[in-house]
Amino acid sequence: MKDYELALLISPHLTETEVKEVVEKVKELVKQSGGQIIGEESWGKKDLAYSINKENQGFYEFVYLSLEPLKIAEIEKKLKLENKILRYMICRVLEKVKKAEEKPEKTQKPQTSKTETEKKTPKTKKETTQKAKKQPEKETKAETKIEEDTYKELEKKLKEILEE
Repeated sequence: MKDYELALLISPHLTETEVKEVVEKVKELVKQSGGQIIGEESWGKKDLAYSINKENQGFYEFVYLSLEPLKIAEIEKKLKLENKILRYMICRVLEKVKKAEEKPEKTQKPQTSKTETEKKTPKTKKETTQKAKKQPEKETKAETKIEEDTYKELEKKLKEILEE
């Protein structure tokens, strides 16, 4: 059995109790197909990004379930027949996502002191780009002058090569 997330968009004309009845009906449908309900989540009534069946709002409900992959088509057929459900979507929940949700947030490690040379010279190209994004360094006039001189030297050498 694999884990899935079933997202339901339910008609806005129903009351809260009627929405719960629809969700319970869907949960029973899953159980009849040999699946297990892992959990559920309700977002309530929300505005839609675009109208669906001339509706601009809907109740968002999520059911997390464990089911055999061959039974998905059977559930989809029965969901299509339910008039109170505007839209539905069944997505597979990957193992990586479940593990990431289960892990608690890591606390920051205390930073160890680095020597001056380690601070100035990053070890990889990735560290170089990350460091450049984090702190733009202010160039001194001497550094700017050296860069200008190296560019001038490069331009002279390039002209010499092109003239040959």
